[in-house]
Amino acid sequence: MELRKRVALSLNPELDGLLTEMAKLMGVTKTSIITNFLESAVPVFQQTVKALQSVKEGKTESAISAMSNLLGDGSDLINDTQLELDGLGDVTNGTK
Repeated sequence: MELRKRVALSLNPELDGLLTEMAKLMGVTKTSIITNFLESAVPVFQQTVKALQSVKEGKTESAISAMSNLLGDGSDLINDTQLELDGLGDVTNGTK
């Protein structure tokens, strides 16, 4: 089993408060919220790395392609998140 890496984060008070409230309402830890968010963004990170590598190597067409994929992945992430939030709303108002 692969060990997970630890990362120290400094959060501004507003973000910490939001994460604390979300964690309380969802019955999970702040760490799990942050981890789940970052893990769901892996495709976006992968495309960003590809785009930055292409720019560094002077490969304009590859960079444009990677950025185009990045925008598509980002849009998918937003849509998936909205669906999850919609599902949470159904749970909280008793329709699920």
